[in-house]
Amino acid sequence: MTSPELDEAGRDRLRAELQSLDGVRAALLDGPPLAVHLVCERGEPARLEMQAGAVLARHGLDRGTAQLHVSFLAAPQPARRVRFRGATLHRPAAGRAVATVSLEWEGCVYEEQVEGESGDTVELRLAALATLRSIGALVGEALRFRLVGIRTLRAFDTDLVAVLLHADHGRGPLIGASLARESPHESAAIAVLNATNRVMGNYLMTGD
Repeated sequence: MTSPELDEAGRDRLRAELQSLDGVRAALLDGPPLAVHLVCERGEPARLEMQAGAVLARHGLDRGTAQLHVSFLAAPQPARRVRFRGATLHRPAAGRAVATVSLEWEGCVYEEQVEGESGDTVELRLAALATLRSIGALVGEALRFRLVGIRTLRAFDTDLVAVLLHADHGRGPLIGASLARESPHESAAIAVLNATNRVMGNYLMTGD
C-alpha cells in the first residue's frame, strides 16, 4: 500500500501531535515513503508505539503506509568532576599564612589546609598544596600528584594562573590554568583542579 501524501501543513500537524506524547523529545518525518522517527526521553517502547500508531491513524496512516522508529536518548552520566567548593587564606601572624581548600565529591566535603610563609608567590603555592592535600584526602594513595610550579602569566590579553604538576603511576606531567580572580588562592586551587580533574574523574568512576 502506498503512503498517502501529506502536505507541509499536514506534516507539521502530525509532527506537533507526536511531539506532544509523554516522553517524546522530538519527532522527525522523512520520505516519501513516509518514515517517522521518535526520539524519546523515557517510557516503554510498546506504549509509545501504540500511542504513535493512534496518532498516525488519525492522520489516515497506519504501520503499513508509514514506518515508525522509536529510539531513546542515552541516560545521563553521573558527574565525573570533583567540585570546587571554596578556598580561603588567612594570616595568623606576621609573615605566616594558612591556605584552606574545600572540594566535594558525591555529597562529601574534603577540606585540608597548608601553612607557610606569607607573600604573593608563596601564597599561590600554599593554595595549590592545600588543593593537592584535599585531593589526597579524597583519593588516598591511589593517585599522587606533586606540585612542580605555579605562576601568574598573561596570555591573549588575559591574566591567568598556571600550574604544572607531576602525576605518579606513569601519568606524567599535567598542566592546568585558571582565569585570575580577585582571590589569587581561588585561582590557584581551580588551576590545580583543571589539571587533575580528568585523571581523578576516570579513577573515581572506573578505578583506573
